[in-house]
Formats: sequence, structure tokens, C-alpha cells
Amino acid sequence: MIVWLASYPKSGNTWLRALLSTYFYSHNGEYDEKLLKKIDQFPTRKYFTDFEYDKKIIGDTCKYWIKAQEKINLNTKLNFFKTHNILGSINNNNFTNKKNTAGAIYIVRDPRNVLTSLQNHYELSKDEALKFMLSEKKYIHDYHIKDDFSDFQFISSWEKNYKAEGLPVTADTAPPYFILNEIAVSTYDTAMKLSPPLRSEDDRQAVIEGLVDGTIDAVSSDHVPVDGDAKMQPFGPSQPGASGIDTLFALTISLVHTGHISMMRALEILSLSPATILDVPGGSLVPGSLADIILFRPDTGWKVKGVNFTSASRITPFEGQPVQGVIDATYVGGKEVFRRG
Repeated sequence: MIVWLASYPKSGNTWLRALLSTYFYSHNGEYDEKLLKKIDQFPTRKYFTDFEYDKKIIGDTCKYWIKAQEKINLNTKLNFFKTHNILGSINNNNFTNKKNTAGAIYIVRDPRNVLTSLQNHYELSKDEALKFMLSEKKYIHDYHIKDDFSDFQFISSWEKNYKAEGLPVTADTAPPYFILNEIAVSTYDTAMKLSPPLRSEDDRQAVIEGLVDGTIDAVSSDHVPVDGDAKMQPFGPSQPGASGIDTLFALTISLVHTGHISMMRALEILSLSPATILDVPGGSLVPGSLADIILFRPDTGWKVKGVNFTSASRITPFEGQPVQGVIDATYVGGKEVFRRG
């Protein structure tokens, strides 16, 4: 049976091959680069030598993917293979099936690294690579020898590759990343030291666009309470993080006040969408659902002051900033657990 080590688009599985080859094939438990060859790539031409196909026709080997795997599995061992091919179907030919596959380890990477990988491997501009990642209609036939598609791999969009593996592709963000940018760090205020760090204005605008068009599914607090002593350091050695719970609602609906999203969309990305992603009850008021409710005034203004936070951490990158949106009461399962004043 085969265990697939899948990554997109090209790089990302070498470290995993190093770990598995050391564990399964090393006699002394020490890493040896030569052992990486124990985990071969599929498809490659050597696995199709017993089959008749036209090497000049893109994808003609697809019809033999399953048969080639059946031949590999005649050894009755656990076989590890790396692949960058979409784990889906091409021209009604499945890449693999349950009879030949024991499982797959899919390496999910930071989209920014995926973008760089696409640029480097296929000599694309940043804009071209981004369009490729996002478009389900775009694909790359990856092969090594001109006019020989024996070992071609079908690389589609980032989302389509992940969904083909059955992975739910979701993304979230937090208020600092759609309100602040890297300019906030220029004062070396350690409250602005976050993880991940604040990015450029273009990145901030892209996050907002993602929330508007649904590419980004949810907004989280990114609540990382940091001890005051850990922040009272020079910027370099100071600990990243800040309190996020107390400001989450007001900062999120700032996108409503600026006209980027509707109030319904704001409530969705704060409640229904996270609940759906995590497959837990919540985010809905349909009959029979849990009465998890907040009562709020969306237009009431207040000023962010860490000293007034309920959280034990008083550090916030939004200290002194005026915001709108006050929560007056919170109910969990129909029981009041918070009431203001």
C-alpha cells in the first residue's frame, strides 16, 4: 500500500522525506541524505515501461496510474511516494484509489511561500503566480524532457489541489492585519510586535479584499496575552503578542462603519463561519439551536484603554484608539454570563 507525501506546487516535502527515511530505513537512527532516494516520486517514466502510451501526448500515462500502482504494491510493503500531482481525476482517470492507497500526508504551506515557490519554479511574475493560485481554470503540466510527458504532473490551483485531497481550505485573520500595517512598527512600540508581524499596506488591503469576497472565512481575536515584563524590553528581544478579546467585536465592525462589509457579514465571520469550520454548534438562531447571543450597540463610541480590559493582559496595539461598538450582554446556552455595568 502507498502513503503519498503530497505538497503544492513543487517543494515542501523534503523535510518530511528526511524524517520518514531516517525512521524507516536508517539502521542507526541517523539522517543520511542518500536515504531520501528510498522515497521515490510518482509518476515517473520508469513506472510505465510495461505499458504502451504515446509519450508526446500530455496525460497519456494517466490511464495507467492505477495499474502502475498495482504493480508497485505487489511487494506487499508500505511504500512511501512523494507527489506534486493533484490527488484527483484527469480525463476520468483517477490518480489513485483505496485499493492502492493507505493514506496521504498533505503538507499545507503558508500561501505566501506557495506564491514564492510558483514564481521560482515556473519563472512567473508575482501577479501571474497569484492568479494561478486563485483560478481553478489554470493548470501547469510539469515535465522534465521536451516532447516527453511520461512523468508529467498535473498541477492545478492551490485551492483545487487541496480540495482534491479532501482538505477543507479555510483562512482566518485578526483585526491588526486589516487595520494596521508595518508603519505602526516604525516607533518600535513593543505593543506592535505581533506574530505574524504586521505587513505592507498592500497586504492589509488584500486582507480586507479577502474578507469582502469570502476568500478569508473568519476573524479571530488572535489573543496572545503577554506578561508586561516580557514587553518592557527593547523591541528585538521583546515577546510578540497582544490582548485581542476585548477589542475583537468593535474592531471587526469597523469594516462595517467604513463600508467594506455588511453587519451580517461581520457577524458571520465572527460566529457562524468559525462554528461551521470547527463543526461545533453556534453562530445561528434557527429554532432548536443554542441561545448563544450578544446584545450590542453598533454605533456607540469608546476609547481603547488596556487598563479597562477584562483580560489579565493589558497590552494592545490599539491603545487610545477611538472605536464604535459596545457589547451590553452575553448569553451562553440561554444563560446570562455578562452584563455591562
